[in-house]
Amino acid sequence: MNPDLKADLHTHTSASDGAFDVQAVVDKLYARGIAIFSITDHDTVASVPAAMEAARAANMECIPGIEMSVWLEQTDIHVLGYFFDHASAQITEYSEMRGKERLKRAERIVEKLNALHMPITIDEVKRQTHGSVIGRPHIAAALVAGGHVATYAESFVKYIGNTAPAYEPLRRFQFTEALELMHSLGGVAVIAHPAVVSEEVLMKAIDAGVDGIETVHPSSSQSQTALFRSIASEYFLLETGGSDFHGGPRYDEFSLGKYWIPAAGVEKIRRFAQLQTKSPDGAQ
Repeated sequence: MNPDLKADLHTHTSASDGAFDVQAVVDKLYARGIAIFSITDHDTVASVPAAMEAARAANMECIPGIEMSVWLEQTDIHVLGYFFDHASAQITEYSEMRGKERLKRAERIVEKLNALHMPITIDEVKRQTHGSVIGRPHIAAALVAGGHVATYAESFVKYIGNTAPAYEPLRRFQFTEALELMHSLGGVAVIAHPAVVSEEVLMKAIDAGVDGIETVHPSSSQSQTALFRSIASEYFLLETGGSDFHGGPRYDEFSLGKYWIPAAGVEKIRRFAQLQTKSPDGAQ
């Protein structure tokens, strides 16, 4: 494989909070020159099988991925998982459990919005999901559709963002639990978009045994990218990166083909994952 091929290891589909289905995302990636990609939907691997099939048809490679919402030091952060057994019972159980918790969280947010004199219903939110895992972006979309706010961004700033009056957290699935799950499935665990994570929390994640850091991301400035690469080098961490593409009002399509890592970096991650699954005597 050409080590300079482009890889985007952070994309989303309509199975979580993306605007497009699997085939549309794959088509867009292909059009932007991406040869290797990972679908990292929030707390679900529902799109992974279809994405792998679509990738084979396009002579691309799809790496199994997921983005897990976890807690570390009383802080909500995200962990990206790669090269794990996406067909395992454990990841299915995890996805089902988190899906139920996301629905309960959405119901609590709707109750708070109603108390703020916004007559939104959970059914209106569900209609925005099209059967996918429910998340705050769907609540934002319902607020816009109902004429309660003018934009997606306004809904987060005024009502459902982390410091806003209708915010509700997910159950505190712990960072160490995410690491244990990924490692038990032969995968690697990476801190997502570290630019939105405090230095203290980032260092706690490194101390706890995270495998890598997302050094390339739209939220990181050039100086931050350089800093994260320096941290990865100092602590012998894997480097990943991607566009965090959702479509719609979040990260626009300008990010596709702009935020990527070379295939050589993917091979380092692959080799690390392979070593994770080997016993001390080298047997699989």
